[in-house]
Amino acid sequence: MADYKLTREQFADAVSKGLGRAMLHVKRYGLGSIADILLDACIHNKVYDTQCEDSRAKWLFEMIKDRAEYPTFRDSILKALESEEKCADLSQMCEMAKEMALNGDKDAKQILRKCVLDFAKTTEKDGVGAEELIEVYGNSAVLDLGKIYGKRLLKNHNEEISYGFYCGEDQQQLLIENSKFSPEIKAFRDYLAKSGYFKLIKHKELTREQIRANKQRRRKEYRKKYPLKKIVEDARNGVSKYPMNYVRFGEYATTKELEKISDLILTEQDEDVRMRLLWIFRRTNLPKYSPKFFNWANGEHEGVRRASIAALAQVPDKEVHELAKTKAKASQILGADSEAIDLFIENYESGDAKLIINTLNSVRPVPDDAHAFSHSIRNLMEKYEDPKLANALIWVYENTPCSICRRFVAKMLNEIGALSHEMIDECMLDGSEQIKEFAKGLTKQNPRINPPAAG
Repeated sequence: MADYKLTREQFADAVSKGLGRAMLHVKRYGLGSIADILLDACIHNKVYDTQCEDSRAKWLFEMIKDRAEYPTFRDSILKALESEEKCADLSQMCEMAKEMALNGDKDAKQILRKCVLDFAKTTEKDGVGAEELIEVYGNSAVLDLGKIYGKRLLKNHNEEISYGFYCGEDQQQLLIENSKFSPEIKAFRDYLAKSGYFKLIKHKELTREQIRANKQRRRKEYRKKYPLKKIVEDARNGVSKYPMNYVRFGEYATTKELEKISDLILTEQDEDVRMRLLWIFRRTNLPKYSPKFFNWANGEHEGVRRASIAALAQVPDKEVHELAKTKAKASQILGADSEAIDLFIENYESGDAKLIINTLNSVRPVPDDAHAFSHSIRNLMEKYEDPKLANALIWVYENTPCSICRRFVAKMLNEIGALSHEMIDECMLDGSEQIKEFAKGLTKQNPRINPPAAG
């Protein structure tokens, strides 16, 4: 990792994950043979979780803005902004167009305005780029957007508008003043007021008693809506493709209810129904189980296998530990087995660290599997604080597609003294603003750590 001169494959991997080595490569060696890869990343949003992770638009813009290739990048990005359909891609390109506009690019400013106002006319794209347009054009953009949204509302009073920007006190006052002269603005203002978005809510920090009372209230409301009979009926009727509601039932269920569910699992013949019942124990201790669970954890039905592994992972038991080691030794941790490392969490021994890292190094996971491993390793480290897991944490740093996981493991590595100066250098130029801030904090604590030279 020291040289940072990357092959095309390495650069594509780094820019997809947002690793700082992509920025370092460009700073030291220019765009050269990787220009097409970087352009693709500018047009197509590579962020793993666009709802939770930082945007990389500013990071990408920094890589191109002072380069000879900038005009080609600029033209391609603005052209794509006018033709692409995927909202995640459009959002990133709007941010890049904003950076161009704030950097003095008048064409980018005009195209950003045209595109965002066009987006506001459609349900599929409304809200995309609204914040960026307001950053560039100020209050005039709030009024332009308000008129378009209001026109839609006048045509259809029941339409849902995702307007895409924070309506603070200044924006509220602006809309109130202009609603006197514009029926469209008034319609939008009335929509915000009716929806409850027009009123600023000042949140007060809750006391422990209030938090506990709120939790009990939510539990009571949920239990009333989903008694045992209802959740079993849902499982048998194939309700939901995802575990979330079943997991919540497990968290709120009584011991007797969980025992009844365990009995049903053991006698259920339909694999899909068994899978949904097993979902109840993804975060809840399994009160009883039999050798059948171990058979299912190696069975052909992928949903049941995944759910059985997750349920057994809640159990401290020698047999579960043996299952964990068997799967690790066989590198059986991909696909339906991607949560197999979790089997160690209640059964971990310090000697397992070497087996785990050897297993991780033996596979080439797809992003979803690598993300699952990231959570498993983080949970192990949080529970046991074993320095022997350092290499597993480094594996996560290198391989997770998620910058949030990378930030957590970077902090963990720092806490055990395993975050090298080289890694700190790279974090200083990461695609995640939060990772950058973390690294900057380390340099303030230790003046001997310096940001990497531009080269």
